[in-house]
Amino acid sequence: GIRDIGVTGVQTCALPICWAVQRGAKVINLSLGASARLDALQDVLAEAELAGVTVLATAGNWGTSKLIDFPGTSTHTMCVAAVDGNGAGAAFSSYGSAVELSAPGVAIRSTYPGEQYRQWSGTSMAAPFVTGACALLAEKHPTWALVDMETRLQATAKALTGVPAGASAKQFGAGVLDAGAALSPDRSMGDNVGDPTRLGNVHH
Repeated sequence: GIRDIGVTGVQTCALPICWAVQRGAKVINLSLGASARLDALQDVLAEAELAGVTVLATAGNWGTSKLIDFPGTSTHTMCVAAVDGNGAGAAFSSYGSAVELSAPGVAIRSTYPGEQYRQWSGTSMAAPFVTGACALLAEKHPTWALVDMETRLQATAKALTGVPAGASAKQFGAGVLDAGAALSPDRSMGDNVGDPTRLGNVHH
C-alpha cells in the first residue's frame, strides 16, 4: 500500500473528489495519505459528507498510534486499519482513536502492470474492502450517509483475534469488517446466494 504520497499528492485529490460528488458518486475510496492535514482537502471532504457521500480512507502503514495518515484523521471519512488473514491487527498498520474499522490488508492479490497480479500489503488494500461493502449498502439504501454506513458496519464487525504489542483492540476500531453480516438485514429471499437452485448446482 502507499505509505505517504506527500502533501502535493494528497492535495491533488480535491479536484477528483469534487468531480465524483458532482456526478452522483455515493462512495469514494482514498487509498493514500499524508502525514499533515490539508485544509483545502478537509473542506472538500466536508462538502462530500454534506452531499451524502461516504469517503473511506486509510490509517497508514506506520505501525504506531502516534501517526495516522490524513485524510484518515478527518472526521469526514471512515478510517480503516489492516488485519492479517487470521483477523489480527497487522504489525505495519497505524492504529488509534481515529480508526473506525479494520479489514484484510496482508498479502492481498491485486493487479500489476503488464497484465499480471501481485500480492500487496498495506492499509491501502484494506480500505477498498470496506468501500465495496459501503457500495453494496448504498445500493440498498441510497439515502444513507457516512454515519449510517459507520453504524451498520461497526455494529456487525467481528472481534480481532489479536493486536501488535503495545496496541489494544479498541485502537483498531469496532472490529474487522464482516460484509455478510452487514448486508444480512437487507437480504431478501431472492438474494440468498447459498440457494443451490440459483447456482445451477442442484443435486438429485
